Amino acid sequence: MRRLLVCLALLAPMFLFAPPGALADVVCTGFACPPKPGGGDFTGSVTVVGQSHGNGGKIHGSGGGSSCEGCTWRLVPLCFHRDPNDPNSDVLCTGAVDNPRCQNNQIAYAVYLSTPSSPGWDKVDVICQGGGAGLVPTAAVGPAIDTAFASLDLPDPTLVVQPPDGAVLRVPAIFRTTAAPATTVTTAAAVGPVTASLAITATVDHYEWHFGDGTTRTTSGAGAPYEEGASVPEEGDGSPYVTHTYRRSGTYPVRVDVFWTGTYVFAGSVTGSINQPRLVPGTAVQLRVFAARSQLVS
Repeated sequence: MRRLLVCLALLAPMFLFAPPGALADVVCTGFACPPKPGGGDFTGSVTVVGQSHGNGGKIHGSGGGSSCEGCTWRLVPLCFHRDPNDPNSDVLCTGAVDNPRCQNNQIAYAVYLSTPSSPGWDKVDVICQGGGAGLVPTAAVGPAIDTAFASLDLPDPTLVVQPPDGAVLRVPAIFRTTAAPATTVTTAAAVGPVTASLAITATVDHYEWHFGDGTTRTTSGAGAPYEEGASVPEEGDGSPYVTHTYRRSGTYPVRVDVFWTGTYVFAGSVTGSINQPRLVPGTAVQLRVFAARSQLVS
């Protein structure tokens, strides 16, 4: 009897001081049950979306390094004495569902990390999953942002040529387009089970000019209008002008293509740069090139 009383005395603090409801398993449905990231454990680098973390939203435990090669991550509901090796560790408890650090539509999860140098499970963080927040594989963020970037409504380039009534043979023609300012578009993107706000600031990476005679030119600037009395250098001389000299008369389809890139802020905390520049092709303009003829005047 004395031994039984001692055991009960030792176990009592575990129940007295456990978080309210943390020991009770619950079954959640509907809005109160945001999905846990699927697919089992994560490998490599992971990103916390919708919560304040350094390093662009990435989290790393001991031995994780900058790329977290060989890292394995596991999410376990934040319940009292929950073992990450327990096959039933995914069962939710009221301590995870009603955790004060999370919002009403979120569930608290402990983040465990295993690395080649530390093959056990080390608890490295606590996150709130649901309501536009959670943990996702870092490798999944870039493709989701690129998909959203590819669907943005970006302006079509308009080509202007001087002289406006046609170019003169062996005399530089001047080309320009309207310089596109940086534009910020706010939309939404889905990365795994997390859908959150996405703000993309799109900027022009470069312009690609097609002169219709088989030659092209790439510039960082949009060209400039010719000013009376200014000298016009040949192409490639580093001036603001974009010029091209035709060696044969005829009609040439000319156009300018614009390649866009940019930066993004996902879920208010995850930042980065667009991986793949986006091409917005221009519409071809028919340019007539003619030979100048001398004419006597009185």
